[in-house]
Amino acid sequence: MGPETRWNEQVAAALVEAAEELPDTRVGKMFGYPALYANGKLFACAYGDGVGLKLPAEVVAALIEEEGFEPFQPFGKPRMREWAFLRATDGGAVRARSGLLEQSAGFAAGARPDAQERR
Repeated sequence: MGPETRWNEQVAAALVEAAEELPDTRVGKMFGYPALYANGKLFACAYGDGVGLKLPAEVVAALIEEEGFEPFQPFGKPRMREWAFLRATDGGAVRARSGLLEQSAGFAAGARPDAQERR
């Protein structure tokens, strides 16, 4: 990835491939970056040398303790408790974590028990 590139093209291509396998998912942009949406809600985006993933806060807390993950802080913003960042040098890292993409899509699309309880 060159200095003028804002995301890894192989990672972005792997996200597009993943979208084809996930129901109710479309490819779009997030501030110009390749992104995935489930039922119209952002759940993953290629950014820098990896992928931002929207997941339940407790899942994010566990993931950032693992090698290869860290808090997602795009554009130097404060960390977001429901977003993790997967470092990925190529599409293989994204494909290896396809289960997380599926979980992220479901979470973003509204599979949140706590949101239902508050209504």
